Amino acid sequence: MKQYFLIFSLLISSLFISCDKSPTSLPEHFLYQNSFETEEDLNDFDIGFAEVRRSEEAPNQGGSHSLFVSGGCIVPHLSAELGPFTRDHTIAFSTWARMFNEGSLGGSGLSFSIGSSSEDRRSITVVSDEWEYYESEPLFVPAGDLIHVNFLCGGIAEGTTLFDMIALVSI
Repeated sequence: MKQYFLIFSLLISSLFISCDKSPTSLPEHFLYQNSFETEEDLNDFDIGFAEVRRSEEAPNQGGSHSLFVSGGCIVPHLSAELGPFTRDHTIAFSTWARMFNEGSLGGSGLSFSIGSSSEDRRSITVVSDEWEYYESEPLFVPAGDLIHVNFLCGGIAEGTTLFDMIALVSI
């Protein structure tokens, strides 16, 4: 009897492990998640003065694609507006990323803020040409407010960065 229970438990567990985490089926603490596996995954973003596309390079467990962003001195290169959310949240962003042109004159990363405020802003700076995991400091967002997300991949000189498995989580 224990043997059947164990097999049944493993079977049920495997169903949950293989579930697709589309935006409609995200766990409650995930407010937004994107791994850029389809062209439609780019629809959440407004493209600035940059080349933006899906890349066929991704980190381990990152699927088959990532977000390619390449830009120069006019920023932001890519932006999105998330929310408003129905309740207060303390949030953090996370992403896997790698940059090209390491050490170039410019920056690479993403920042997010409440509305258009520059006072309440958090940033992730990408510093490696290898895939690395990055996580922001937390930010409190009151119910009803929007979160503005900006991707920056260059500055004085053009820069290119790949992003994957970006997530906005309530912590």
